[in-house]
Amino acid sequence: MKLTQQENIDHVVRLDVSGSLDFHQLSPLDEPLSDVLGHDAYKKTVIMNMRAVDTLDSSGVGWLLTCQKQFRSSGGSLVLHSLSPTARNVLRVLNLQRVLRLADDEKQAIVLTEAGESSG
Repeated sequence: MKLTQQENIDHVVRLDVSGSLDFHQLSPLDEPLSDVLGHDAYKKTVIMNMRAVDTLDSSGVGWLLTCQKQFRSSGGSLVLHSLSPTARNVLRVLNLQRVLRLADDEKQAIVLTEAGESSG
């Protein structure tokens, strides 16, 4: 998995996620968001472009759920957008569109950060 920070839009941090979100890429001890965004990563408003995610397994799903929980408990916000067909299918099969905040594209993700709701 690779996280690349793009230029922020106002208060919104934009991240591109690419590669595999799977057991081989994610260690329980890793903090990829903190590595990229700093120790206060979970206090920020973050949108993740998931277009280039080619693999998503239970470890990747677990990481996304953990991130969502940490953002909520720290006062931050996380929205996933532009999901690859693979990622969208996995999250749909697991019915996680009700738990994770998902948007069709970056524009909708920014709107969701302001509105505080999920589109599924």
